[in-house]
Amino acid sequence: MLQKIFPELQTSYKSLKLNEAKKEKWIFPVEGYSSNAIGGTRGEGYIPKGYDYFDGNKHGGHPAHDIFIYDKNQDSKDDRTGQFVNILSVSSGIVVALEKDWDNASPLRGGKYIYIFMIQMIMLFFIMQIIMLFL
Repeated sequence: MLQKIFPELQTSYKSLKLNEAKKEKWIFPVEGYSSNAIGGTRGEGYIPKGYDYFDGNKHGGHPAHDIFIYDKNQDSKDDRTGQFVNILSVSSGIVVALEKDWDNASPLRGGKYIYIFMIQMIMLFFIMQIIMLFL
């Protein structure tokens, strides 16, 4: 679907004349954390081979980095502060998909999520397993 609507997204986005965030202005998507919160070492968790976004759940690979907060008791709150952690958009873009009502009975993995499409670099940011989603 995204392939089909990409030209329209580009046209609409450009007509808004928004200030696009340059790569050096990108931020880490988990407030209060840094790249040290990315699981694994040397990026071995990022496996693009065998993945095609348009295959849905029928794919291989894992073209993403898993980011973890301090949460040993798994209550979805930062153990250091006792508070939920804010998840931020890395850069400017267009929200092209979101799921605000996911529950554990769903056959789809990932929980509540948001997809942000960054027009100028043709990148898709996928943020998943969110507790609360505010737009």
